[in-house]
Amino acid sequence: MASFKFLLVSLIVLLCCFMPSFTTAETPPTTPGGFVPIPDVNATEIVSLANFAVGEHKRLSSEDLTLLRVVQGWSQVVAG
Repeated sequence: MASFKFLLVSLIVLLCCFMPSFTTAETPPTTPGGFVPIPDVNATEIVSLANFAVGEHKRLSSEDLTLLRVVQGWSQVVAG
């Protein structure tokens, strides 16, 4: 019975030692200059930027453009 308790305690201690490495999910580091997806393209800031871009293109090209929706976006990570 004593060896069973020792084995059980040893197993619990061993699991507790390795548990943090299984539970922490680290995000991979982004490469400077690389692109990462924008998680929420419906955010007010993103839609405002898209409206500005469409407005400027409309102004410079004299085309009748209207922003309907933002489907996807990417952000560039720069060093510095």
